[in-house]
Amino acid sequence: MFLTLGVQLPFLPLWLTAKGLDAGAIGIVLAIPALIRIIAIPVATRMADRRDAVRGVIILAAAGAAIGFAALAFAQGAVAIMLVYALASAAYGR
Repeated sequence: MFLTLGVQLPFLPLWLTAKGLDAGAIGIVLAIPALIRIIAIPVATRMADRRDAVRGVIILAAAGAAIGFAALAFAQGAVAIMLVYALASAAYGR
């Protein structure tokens, strides 16, 4: 988990700059995962505990994160990047 963050965090702002985002939009994009995790983690863990499906939630979250981060490569524009990054972060944070 920390390997992907260690690779992503130094280069994501540069990639976002290359995509045409300004400093304010980059700051918002980088803040999205922290905000999303506040909601996504409690919801996912509650669902997993109630259904006794921890393994299934982990598999679903891993697949969702992989698909979400792959889709991020094709997102164009600040709003699309923010939405896709939010969805990928929701899955990755679980």
